[in-house]
Amino acid sequence: IRRDLKSLAESGKIIRTHGGAYLTGLPWESTPQELREKEYVTEKEIIASKCLDLIKDGDTVMIDASSTGLQLLKLLGAKNSIIVVTNSAKAISVCAKTGVKVFVSGGEASKISFGYVGTFAEEFIRRFNADICFFSITALTPDGKLTDNSISENQISKAMIECSKKSVLLLNSQKIGEPQLNTLCTLNDI
Repeated sequence: IRRDLKSLAESGKIIRTHGGAYLTGLPWESTPQELREKEYVTEKEIIASKCLDLIKDGDTVMIDASSTGLQLLKLLGAKNSIIVVTNSAKAISVCAKTGVKVFVSGGEASKISFGYVGTFAEEFIRRFNADICFFSITALTPDGKLTDNSISENQISKAMIECSKKSVLLLNSQKIGEPQLNTLCTLNDI
């Protein structure tokens, strides 16, 4: 079995994890958070660092449950009097280490993103007014559509965009390509 898994991983058909494996390339599924956190780490750290420069002391900041958003959460301790509003289940432990005040939505827990989704999470997000929000997508199409495989994650991102004065897309060059299942908005909308 190990030889078969190794062969499948080398051909790019699966991603091996501790104690298991995931199929790759399924257009309707999102990559699990635990895998995304290990991909393009340097790029995500650079993006998070640049985003930190956009946040002022005293800001209310919305951050989605993306792996790049998680990198940004780790840096927020460098700012004063920041309030974070998020749907990320991992935000609690990260913000506890940095001393940042955090409001976490709750709702239906996504086993893929470790984020909360659904009507409860969306209504919670809409109760806040933010200075800036940071969100991610699965793919940006060449014609400017922001697309994702998760309709429920897109609903959270839409709420964050609508409740923030400014919106910032967290994106590395690997995400430019074919459209995914659901369109969130276009670049002109943010």
